[in-house]
Amino acid sequence: MQAHYRDTRKIDPTRGDKLGDGTPNDANRIEIDPTQSAFGEWQAAELTLPNLAAMREHRWKRLTQHVVDRDYGALLVFDPLNIRYASDTTNMQLWNTHNPFRALLLCADGYMVLWDYKNSPFLADYNPLMREVRSGADLFYFDRGDKASVAADVFSNEVRALVEAHSGTNKRLALDKIMLHGPRAGVPQGNMSEDDIWAVLHGENIRRGSEWIETRLLTSGQRTNPWFQECGPRIVQNNEIVAFDTDMIGSYGICVDISRTWWIGDAKPTNAMIYAPRARAHHEQH
Repeated sequence: MQAHYRDTRKIDPTRGDKLGDGTPNDANRIEIDPTQSAFGEWQAAELTLPNLAAMREHRWKRLTQHVVDRDYGALLVFDPLNIRYASDTTNMQLWNTHNPFRALLLCADGYMVLWDYKNSPFLADYNPLMREVRSGADLFYFDRGDKASVAADVFSNEVRALVEAHSGTNKRLALDKIMLHGPRAGVPQGNMSEDDIWAVLHGENIRRGSEWIETRLLTSGQRTNPWFQECGPRIVQNNEIVAFDTDMIGSYGICVDISRTWWIGDAKPTNAMIYAPRARAHHEQH
């Protein structure tokens, strides 16, 4: 079979199999790298180039140690610059800044997972520290429309399962930033207190030009009974209820008094819990 030059094309034909930064000398590579001009200028200036494999491993070990030292189960980042630092991978960086579709999870045991554009899962193949590449972190309206909350549920469950598999019972999750549907889907679940949830209600009420909230009636789990306890520092656990009464003085000074009880978790509620609201509805109707 005839060999073609294109099959062995190099970025710099004067070099061997490796460039000065330790990466493959291959013009057909996926990884973005400096040009011959840049390498020439650096060589003329007698600069020592970084060894990218060593640099990636150093950053990976450093971040993992910070996760462990701070007693987190994992670190989840969405910012393109943070993903670049943690994994040395890129994908449509500028577009990603205003349409965030990438995310990276680093667990306490060093297991690293990247969520990337679904049509290009191969862009991180050059980094052996990347254990998995998935898709589905695009929680913005342009991609998901009115189904963003559904996508957020799927994504948050993937994160939760990975943290449980690689960090055990430690579900504390460090975040840089996230689209709004993410925390609503419970990504930080296991580390949100009743006060944290009540603070969201307060903040969103004020954000809309409303006035104040009369009470602090939000409780979880065992604290929901007896009712009329106010919210406190209790951490909401997986597979239990959160009950609240808004008592909001909203826009135009109109009172919005709404009571809700939510099931929080990935398992189904008990039959008794399902039957209770049905029994209440039956009494109300008859």
